Amino acid sequence: MGCGDDYKDGYVGCDVRKTKTAKIICKAWELSKYCKNVNEIYSRHMVEHLTYTEFNETLKDWCKALTGAKLHIICPDLDFYIEQFKNAIFDE
Repeated sequence: MGCGDDYKDGYVGCDVRKTKTAKIICKAWELSKYCKNVNEIYSRHMVEHLTYTEFNETLKDWCKALTGAKLHIICPDLDFYIEQFKNAIFDE
């Protein structure tokens, strides 16, 4: 989900906009309207662009689409980056 122009072998590309690799064009929280009995959802650096409400709706929707399968969500570790920023040394 949120494939952009990336292609991942064995997956069907889904994105909110038309791209070279997206076969399904929909919002993240609308996937179950287009796909049923999904074996696996892979989302890399997409969920951090959603609002809290959109993220919750997306997870609910993905659970509808998945059939006891795998969900991979890769996103930045915000706590890590906050600590890095707090401990940074800034030179003028």
